[in-house]
Amino acid sequence: MLQLNDIYKNFNGNVVYSGFGLEIREGVTTGILGPSGCGKTTLLNMLGGVLKPDKGEISGVDGKTFSYIFQEPRLLPWKTVRQNIEFVLEKYYAKDSRDRIAEICDFYLQLVDLHGFADYYPSQLSGGMSQRVSVARAFAVPSDIILMDEPFGGIDINLKKNIIEKFLKICENDRRTVVHVTHDVDEALAMSDDIFVLSKSPVKVVFEKKNIKKENLTTLKDAVIGNL
Repeated sequence: MLQLNDIYKNFNGNVVYSGFGLEIREGVTTGILGPSGCGKTTLLNMLGGVLKPDKGEISGVDGKTFSYIFQEPRLLPWKTVRQNIEFVLEKYYAKDSRDRIAEICDFYLQLVDLHGFADYYPSQLSGGMSQRVSVARAFAVPSDIILMDEPFGGIDINLKKNIIEKFLKICENDRRTVVHVTHDVDEALAMSDDIFVLSKSPVKVVFEKKNIKKENLTTLKDAVIGNL
């Protein structure tokens, strides 16, 4: 369990979190929804250690490693698809593990249906393909926790559906702790096991539901929208 306990955070006098608490289950995908600018990215940054809370405690993250999926793919343009993934793996494996690195890279590229594009450069890929590389890269890293910050914003709805299908396929084989920030209710419902809806700052949890795949999603969607 990842726990945020009595968290306070402000920026230049703007109070974003005040006495905030949240529990995130390990080994599942947790969707975080809320109004634009409410502090969802700040929450991810505090979980990942990029930002420190002004006060309070975050437990369950000590010694854990993180990987990230951002709104934009952030691929190195001078490296091929394969090289982009292998580049981040090299810090986790010994120099004599080239075969193992290649095996991991091939495995995740197969899962996102991009094995035939391993030698392409980012400029040769569509936006949806580039984001699928980002998903493969994040899971290829032997991290404990994956943080996703509006990863599919601006992507065509059909491409988004395709990427989500690939994400779910990976999760069938590789259960990680995933924290997924989004403003898209349908996206959150499709990808998540648990959902939290946050308020405007100072942030509080106004709605939560766990094991949502057991719920009536139409009713759940109405409840989520009603709390946004």
